[in-house]
Amino acid sequence: MNKKSISWGAARTAAILAICTTLLLTGCETGPVYHKPDVKTPENWDSQGLGTQSGLLPGEWWDLFKDPELDQLESEVQKANPTLKEAISHVDQSRAMARVAGSRLFPQLTLDPSITSLHLAADQVPPELTATAYTIPLDLEYEVDLWGRVRHSLENARAQAQATVADYAAIRLMLQADVAVNYFQLREKDRELEFQRQKVSILAVREHIMQIRYRSGLTSDLESETAQQELESGQKTLEEEERQRTDFQHAIALLCGQPSPGFQVPVAKWNPTLPLVPLALPSTLLERRPDVESAERKLAAACAREGMATADFFPSIDLVAGAGYSTFSPESLVTWQSQYFQAGPNVSLPLLNGGRLRASLKGARADYQASLSLYQKQVLKAFRDVSDALEDSHNFEKQWAAQEQKVKSACHESLLWTERWNHGLVNELDAQPAQLSEIEAQTEAIHLETLQLIAAVHLIKALGGGYQAPMESTQKIQHQIRASESTPAGMAPKIRG
Repeated sequence: MNKKSISWGAARTAAILAICTTLLLTGCETGPVYHKPDVKTPENWDSQGLGTQSGLLPGEWWDLFKDPELDQLESEVQKANPTLKEAISHVDQSRAMARVAGSRLFPQLTLDPSITSLHLAADQVPPELTATAYTIPLDLEYEVDLWGRVRHSLENARAQAQATVADYAAIRLMLQADVAVNYFQLREKDRELEFQRQKVSILAVREHIMQIRYRSGLTSDLESETAQQELESGQKTLEEEERQRTDFQHAIALLCGQPSPGFQVPVAKWNPTLPLVPLALPSTLLERRPDVESAERKLAAACAREGMATADFFPSIDLVAGAGYSTFSPESLVTWQSQYFQAGPNVSLPLLNGGRLRASLKGARADYQASLSLYQKQVLKAFRDVSDALEDSHNFEKQWAAQEQKVKSACHESLLWTERWNHGLVNELDAQPAQLSEIEAQTEAIHLETLQLIAAVHLIKALGGGYQAPMESTQKIQHQIRASESTPAGMAPKIRG
């Protein structure tokens, strides 16, 4: 092979490449064109509970509660929660798959040198021969994407990767909300335990007085036994509430990725702040719920897969070319005489496949319809979650306001009975029912206040927790997770009391 023939072959190959590139740019992309489904959204929320305001949630929404301890626990979730680490691994995997799909848009060039020994028997032509072939081939392969098969594959991979990022954000929001709810319930137990200890102290005094009066013959054994049973019941309630507090602490430890032994959230004075939750219009909800974003991206991926199934009905064209050196003599391996070059298109047209392509297309279309139904279901669930959370917030607000009046009345009545007892107008047993009523009213008010805080968390979660799809980048997520590598495993956070 001489230089002139090689130059002519190269020119011919360049012409083929130019023609295929033109066909690629002007080719017809088969399959459906994806459009985000139109969803009917209400103009406003039916029930706007108390404690809301217009606006958008911040990314670190727990700052609204103005609790430094909660801030630190939420930070621990970001750093050490194993479920989040698993989710970021899925994000990395989906991004890698998208890069694999994108690589098919470019030519594939491979180098595969080889040394092959050859021996022919005496009855073959040419007769008995032993030789060694030295080959240094450079192979080029490129699929001309006339029908959009490769592009649809890339669209599918990209949409799946975006859905995985949204799934990560949904998991993160769920864990953040769980930490806040368990933390509020733990702090509720701290306050209830304080009142329960006061109640047990009162019941212990009552039981002691009744024992003295019984031994003095001033009361019956029934009244003495009743006082003893009330004291035992109060002590059991105290032990149960202490156990519940421990359970909440263990739940927080698990969410923070820490072993339960050694993890402590010390008892502390707590004055919760019920935040004004920013409440945007319903039309913005679909852009701020990561689960809705995930369902929409999976719908786009299903549409792309339908395009891939459609493109399979059309011919596939692969441009292949090869060049290199091949010789039986190592001395002449890198010379003009040992060069070779070949190029040409490979065309593959499906003819008979037993209905496989039609079945594949039918399955892809069914998958798209199922994904569409799932997306619509997720949208309806999003609106329902917000409406339910608003209704809960409104109802608990009303109940708490009514209970506050009961607390004021119970405190006033207890104060009057205590003053009468201090002035010797009544005995201690007469003042105790009012004191116990005050404790019960205070305990119920604490419970309703905690329910308001939990309803606020549920409302924030229903609103998407500050998630914004255009701003949610995988690099940002990776940075947040990689930061956990600087925290020694198994080290419990230090929570200031």
